[in-house]
Amino acid sequence: MRKVFQRTHSGNLQVVLSSVKGILSKLKGRIINQKQWDKLYPTPPEKPDINEFDITLLCVLLRNICGLSPPSSGWDKMPNVSDHTDVADINRIKLFRNERFGRISRTAVTMADFKKFWVEISAPLVRLGIDQKEIDRLENEECGEEEVSRVLKEWDECNDKIMNALKEKRDVFKNIEDSVKVLTQKSTASGFDVLNRFLLRCDFQAEINIYDAKFTEGTREWVFQQVLNWFNDDTSRNCVFIITGLAGMGKSIIAAVICKRFAQHVGACHFFQYNNNQYNSPKFFLQSLAWHLCKVLPTYKEALVEKLSGNLGKSLNDKNIEGLFSILLKEPLCHIEDPGKRIMIVLDAVDESEYNGRQDFANLIVSHLHKLPSYIRFVITIIKTNSRSSG
Repeated sequence: MRKVFQRTHSGNLQVVLSSVKGILSKLKGRIINQKQWDKLYPTPPEKPDINEFDITLLCVLLRNICGLSPPSSGWDKMPNVSDHTDVADINRIKLFRNERFGRISRTAVTMADFKKFWVEISAPLVRLGIDQKEIDRLENEECGEEEVSRVLKEWDECNDKIMNALKEKRDVFKNIEDSVKVLTQKSTASGFDVLNRFLLRCDFQAEINIYDAKFTEGTREWVFQQVLNWFNDDTSRNCVFIITGLAGMGKSIIAAVICKRFAQHVGACHFFQYNNNQYNSPKFFLQSLAWHLCKVLPTYKEALVEKLSGNLGKSLNDKNIEGLFSILLKEPLCHIEDPGKRIMIVLDAVDESEYNGRQDFANLIVSHLHKLPSYIRFVITIIKTNSRSSG
């Protein structure tokens, strides 16, 4: 659909949109919402990017500023099967998206329906310029629940681009020492002066707000419903819910929306970033997680303050990942009473943890998270790699 738009308006996108602002302003509020309007006319010096326009916004532009006549059946009805014009195919894509993806409560369909739907959407895509080979490749991609069971096995099989980006040496401990100086101010809450002295922490509210602003309302609802069903399931023995997908498919946006939407349940979050040697450090993450849990579990805070008040707190930076996990989380949490509520911890992009400690961190997730009390549950997002596994 972007290609169709660019065939009509091949010039500078900002200039094109400026010339039709009067036309589109009449649609603002009624047809174009504020988020869509901000993508069309971002605050300078930002410029509009057609790659950020979704199907709905593209349809609005095609219908109103590209001189396209509506198909014979109109814009709101599926065109006749014999109508293979561009406008008919554009309308097919929009209606297919609404009926098969945008307004459904679950994504499971029978194999027969899947094949029928695949043929239904493939034909107009090919006619509008998508290579049939690309559609065939996508159809043969592995997907579904079977990916979840082997995500961690594929942890070390990241593609070359990510691996090369993570090979650069990072002086984690120097940055940790620098961060300690920032955290010298004492908290007014009792006991937090001890925690501030020994634990590093970070606040990802800015990242959450940025990603949440990119979320399109009404989409991915099936993901959030599945997370909530799992979190509230008293019979589930799974302490981890894994969300996986290819790079750029919006996993961080989903993680941010979960933090916002389920804020009353989220006790802590961490957004790993491969190019930030604090945010990608598992040791930094464990300390930050402990600090944030102290804010929602008073009895845990008391136990941890007591534990760190001696010489143990001074030696935290000398511990390995498993040692930190035991000292900061497993031991104090397993000796306090159940608070009577579940706590969700959201970890985004764990595949972007530091390269040198990634295997130890993977082993920690696989072998030790289940040792925490059952009322603590983790939502983890991780990239889906293109590698194959027989597991």
